[in-house]
Amino acid sequence: MTRLDRCKRFRASRVLGLALLVSALAVQGEPQALERSSSLRDFASWREATSGPYKVPQELWTMCMPPTIVGHPGRRVASDADMDLSIRVYANPKAYPLLRSPSGPKYPAGSIVAKAKLVEGSHRPVAVAFMIKHEAGYDPEALDWEFLYFNGNPLHQVSVEDGVTCRGCHATMKEGDGVFGNYLPERQGGGSAGVK
Repeated sequence: MTRLDRCKRFRASRVLGLALLVSALAVQGEPQALERSSSLRDFASWREATSGPYKVPQELWTMCMPPTIVGHPGRRVASDADMDLSIRVYANPKAYPLLRSPSGPKYPAGSIVAKAKLVEGSHRPVAVAFMIKHEAGYDPEALDWEFLYFNGNPLHQVSVEDGVTCRGCHATMKEGDGVFGNYLPERQGGGSAGVK
């Protein structure tokens, strides 16, 4: 076999390998972007439960799932201790009246609560955590909530290890059907220090 033949064969194998890689990536796909999630992308148009940005301490802001390092003007990372951190909580029409209720009733299937995480100097969220209520039996250990987390700019879905991180806190809030709400006047004085 001549050197030219070996070179052609090598190129052909590289092209085939590259084609297989591209094909595998296309099947696997990139992380779901929030803009492509039709039921969630308009969360900011839902009624807001907070009255604008609600400042929270760093340890509460990083709950649900700590965001990865995010660059901000004049700051190194989103976890800087001296940075103002806040949340805005939105609820779809099924969830909003119950979220504002002082008694914390059981949410019907189809209820969605969104917690947008904001950092000082940015009006756009750096992350959004969603709770989606499903029919009874969906996940009894999580009180039938599904947890999704989107991070970055643009916002892309991040794995939450099957909701284990979220489930650990939210499943303990049986009185509020898994939804924290200490940022609401209706819920203040409750025993939990959670923010969603």
